[in-house]
Amino acid sequence: MDNLLGVILAGGQSLRMGGVDKSTAILGEKRLVDHVLARLSGQVGRVIISGSDDYGLPLATAPDALPGQGPLAGLHGAMVWALENAPQTLGLLCAPVDAPYLPLDLAARLVGAGPAIAETRAGLQPTFGFWPLSLYEQLDAHLRTDEGGALRYFARKTGARHVVFDDERAFLNINAPDDLMRAQGEAS
Repeated sequence: MDNLLGVILAGGQSLRMGGVDKSTAILGEKRLVDHVLARLSGQVGRVIISGSDDYGLPLATAPDALPGQGPLAGLHGAMVWALENAPQTLGLLCAPVDAPYLPLDLAARLVGAGPAIAETRAGLQPTFGFWPLSLYEQLDAHLRTDEGGALRYFARKTGARHVVFDDERAFLNINAPDDLMRAQGEAS
């Protein structure tokens, strides 16, 4: 999918990791950002990082244009980047930097006529989503109001499809040191 832009959502503050950037946390032999890049890059034409650090990778970065809105601001920053640098992009396939086992069929299952987010038995996984670039104006207007910055709410507002995935492990988020220790145990 050459006209699809992969976005690694990596602009968070990593507060639950004690302020240490979880993108650089080591799982097995690689940093989390490297795990996500490896799994996402084969599904899209190009990958960028939503955040201000490129982690020494040959990737463009898209800092939040409207900070303080969580992953929704990351999506917004990535859309701004795409409009300026790759306007032919069909849409953005997003995944969080703390999900080292993201599905290798994420694009095949989410990309379609409109926005889509992943869902598991545990609930919605809105940071794993497909967002057409045509949603930029709606997203920008949404973030500039008092409607809130929850990605889940914006997904509902745009009528995003929910695509059910059975593999819970694929959506493991490493948010805290205990999560990383559990993932280390699974990786060995």
